[in-house]
Amino acid sequence: MDFKDELVDVGSQLIEKVSCKVIFTTNVRDEKDLSMSEQDDYKEIKEAWMGPDAKALTVRMNDDTDEGRERTAFETVAHLFAFTKTTLDKYILIFNLLKLAILEGKTVILVSDVTQAYRLKYFLAKFSLRSFVLSTDMPKAQVSSILHFYNIGQFDLLIMLQTGYSKRPMIKEISNVINFDMPRDYNTYKMTGQTITEETGCVLNFAMPDKDEDIGMLAHLQRKFRKSFGRDDVIKCLPVIWTEISKSKSRVESVFNHLSNKAVQQ
Repeated sequence: MDFKDELVDVGSQLIEKVSCKVIFTTNVRDEKDLSMSEQDDYKEIKEAWMGPDAKALTVRMNDDTDEGRERTAFETVAHLFAFTKTTLDKYILIFNLLKLAILEGKTVILVSDVTQAYRLKYFLAKFSLRSFVLSTDMPKAQVSSILHFYNIGQFDLLIMLQTGYSKRPMIKEISNVINFDMPRDYNTYKMTGQTITEETGCVLNFAMPDKDEDIGMLAHLQRKFRKSFGRDDVIKCLPVIWTEISKSKSRVESVFNHLSNKAVQQ
């Protein structure tokens, strides 16, 4: 394999100095397709970067074995994840995605609880980004009104809970879904992802690399995609240049620091 010695050398040095989750990206679909010498090289590279007993999320790229098969709409949208080390990083990233119109069109933002939902609404409002929250305890008439105006395009940002609705709200013609908090099951992920109608749409997941639940869910999604679509490259890592987007950190942090329950309630 090209640059095998260099990869082993760099990996061996890094693993002694840092402790972190490993995302191993490869275009090798099945190690059994490699020659014996290539398998030995591949194993040596992986061990250098992960350690002999480490487990890692393996993302396989450039998988074209299913050319000619008709793909479903859910499969063709972009399935992405971005690593956010802290909750503040999530707010920095969503600020850049929405305020700078990197993500355009009607977007659903999914969070794990109602407090987080209203914190996010408060945060977005401080930057003149109009959004509405659909909480589980709202009167039916209020839910219907919010959904009506969202579905006809009166506003573009809808904040929802991942679970808890007695009847799942009917949302239409979505461009993007942002899982601000990683979902905890595939059905929840798929149900919302299937509402995306734009071919250029995406499901973007904010994952915290130090949370075992988030890394475990990414691996679970990959297994589900492999079983459903016979591919390992459905979900991909979104490269984030943090040195660039962190230029907005002071603006975001000043608002983030005021996201107390009292401020949200007011």
